[in-house]
Amino acid sequence: MEKNYRRNLLALMISWVVWVPFTSMTRSYSQLFQKELGASPFIISLISFTFTLTFAFSKIFGGYITDKYGRRKILVRTTFLAAFSSLIYAIASDWKIILIGSIINGLALLYQPALRSIIADSTKIEYRGRTYALINFIPNLLSSFSPLFAVYLISIYNLVFAVRLMYILSFIGGIMAGIIRLLFIRETFEGGIKTVSLIKSYKDAVLFVKRSLFSIVFLKFFMSAGYALSILKAYYVVYFLNLSSEDWGYFMFLGLLAGFIASIPIGFIVDKIGRKYSLSLSTFLCFSGSILLYIASLEVNLLYFIVLTSIIVYNIGFSGSFSAFPALLMDLTPVDKRGRVNTLMSILEDVIAAFMGLLAGYIYEVYNPRIPFLISAFSYLIGFTIVVFFIRETMGVEKEN
Repeated sequence: MEKNYRRNLLALMISWVVWVPFTSMTRSYSQLFQKELGASPFIISLISFTFTLTFAFSKIFGGYITDKYGRRKILVRTTFLAAFSSLIYAIASDWKIILIGSIINGLALLYQPALRSIIADSTKIEYRGRTYALINFIPNLLSSFSPLFAVYLISIYNLVFAVRLMYILSFIGGIMAGIIRLLFIRETFEGGIKTVSLIKSYKDAVLFVKRSLFSIVFLKFFMSAGYALSILKAYYVVYFLNLSSEDWGYFMFLGLLAGFIASIPIGFIVDKIGRKYSLSLSTFLCFSGSILLYIASLEVNLLYFIVLTSIIVYNIGFSGSFSAFPALLMDLTPVDKRGRVNTLMSILEDVIAAFMGLLAGYIYEVYNPRIPFLISAFSYLIGFTIVVFFIRETMGVEKEN
């Protein structure tokens, strides 16, 4: 049994190695691709809105059917469906086809709870943190170099053809990932347990969040809003600040690399120095990244330097919050409620991001492209204030009841 579990983790890691670098390439240029297919800033934010809400909806049912029917079937089948969505993007003739593909992709990602469950089921509790970091290390390292390969493709082809090629590579990588998962992953939970209704299963968790995590909910709101309001970053840099698409690729490479390198000491800081300190630093860095993008157009002579600094600083801050916030949330949540509370927070994040991203597109198109980044910075500043004044340090005082 333990041999099967080790094989599960290895198979997942290899499936990410052959897939994630290509999906990272497509994310770097998806907004520019959509613009070339006729999408305005508001339409781009609408596509993101549709995907995010579909994904949030699918996660509710994904977690439910994962515990009722098992992990492997859901993971394998929907991996192939997620890969197929990349093919839809590759052959899209206009932004409406992209919108359809985003809905299919959001539905396909209902396998995320099954994926997380297989990792947890296949790992001893005392090794889960380091195991997750280890199996993600190589895929994340490769992904940080993906924008460079994307820049190379754009330099030899036109942008639309190059991005179509990236999506085809993502489709092939997804099919390979699905085959690896089909052949080598073993079921860790057969399912078939008697489950209560969706509403009843989450009622207790909702009451707990309302009673005990009030300040955490507000913090999540402003962090998610800050992220979503800066969603048009690529469009802004290329079409408003008039830097090249190749410049954007280099910015993404350096930003992802900085975030990846920073993630190594960040884990130590979160565990050794504290969640509150790490989260306050992270939200302040995200604030700094957003405000730098807002002022970038005012400093034409320093434009390249300011944008590059903004992307690097923001990615480091985002990497820090990605580690610190879940640790803080789980510290404050009893063991028997962690799964449901984590799902509720994830859905809350998706809903906020969806609507705030849509608002960002509207403000960008109707008023001023710089304003969403100013509001984003303000949201992160409020988040920073909440952490400093309303969040207590939890390290060493974890609740287990």
